[in-house]
Amino acid sequence: MNSQTLIIESGLHLEPNFFGLRQIRASRFANTFILSEWCMIGTPDINRYVIMDKDTGVILTIARTIMGAIIKLIEFLADKEQFDLDTYIIIQNE
Repeated sequence: MNSQTLIIESGLHLEPNFFGLRQIRASRFANTFILSEWCMIGTPDINRYVIMDKDTGVILTIARTIMGAIIKLIEFLADKEQFDLDTYIIIQNE
């Protein structure tokens, strides 16, 4: 498994850590998010999209395609009866 650092377009910085499949929270320093735990199922080129709450740094899910990520985000928001898309960001592994 690749231990690369994930850089996302918004300038957030994610440090992967492969110690199991757990809910992920990120510590926040200025405009930088550093993940204390990073869950990667498969390889970075297979699961390349991550949905994250921008305010808390919580990773909601990962997806293989951008469409899959959008569908998962819509399903999550529908379950929560919350439609504030500005709260979430879809990030792409490089």
